[in-house]
Amino acid sequence: PFADDSMLSLDNVLKAVKLKGEKVVLSGDGADEIFSGYNRYNLDLYLKLIPEFVLRWLLNLYDSRTLRYTQIAKLIDLKRTKSVFERHYKISQIVLTDDQRSEVLTDFTDIRTTLISSMQALFKQSNHHWKNIFDLRFLVEGNMMVKGDRISMKNSLELRVPFLDEALVTKAINQNSKHIRLGIKKFKLKYIFLKKFGLRRLQKKMGFGAPLLTDYNEEYSTILDSILINKELQIWKLINQSETKRILSEKSGNFKRLSFAIIVLAKWLEKELD
Repeated sequence: PFADDSMLSLDNVLKAVKLKGEKVVLSGDGADEIFSGYNRYNLDLYLKLIPEFVLRWLLNLYDSRTLRYTQIAKLIDLKRTKSVFERHYKISQIVLTDDQRSEVLTDFTDIRTTLISSMQALFKQSNHHWKNIFDLRFLVEGNMMVKGDRISMKNSLELRVPFLDEALVTKAINQNSKHIRLGIKKFKLKYIFLKKFGLRRLQKKMGFGAPLLTDYNEEYSTILDSILINKELQIWKLINQSETKRILSEKSGNFKRLSFAIIVLAKWLEKELD
């Protein structure tokens, strides 16, 4: 089973493309990872510039159930984390932390030690270098490519990913020190875009998640609640039901990711074991 709610949005986009008679689509996956487009590539700079007391003050401005509160609380935790790898690893835990996973999963496997061992050679490179490769292997390969491959096949379309061309990836990562300038992420890519298309076509990046907690909140909540209260479901043989309900009840910023993962796994088990 695969659970990333943005696959619902991607499915709608590819359905529309298919209706137009197209057979091949291009994806931008990989651009942020090889050209340092995420905020986490600037994280070390942010943490140096922003004092912890400012972050604590900002934290008090938000309700603990909001995404912004979760993000600021995570920054405070990251500021107290000295190891660069540990900081990047914590950011990569987008659904549950290792501590939460150990409480929720009946068969928990600690992958952190394995990751550190497998990346020892990369740690000799610059921080930007190994961060880019880490994200390519575990975010792009393990998430984005799975999503793109499955949804494009579902719609009988061929998905091509030009930013993951081997020569481009190698050249971009070897020049990664040039991708962030004056705090501007994907600097080189943006410069090329502006030079070719002009400022008028440049627009702010938008999220691709499905509006499950807004447009479909009532239906979504009904499905989730029916799973959470049913003790007989197969999912609760793999996952601790009470701990899952406790974490979800906190309504933290990862609520949508976790709740969607619960729904997908429960429905998949129901279908496969029926």
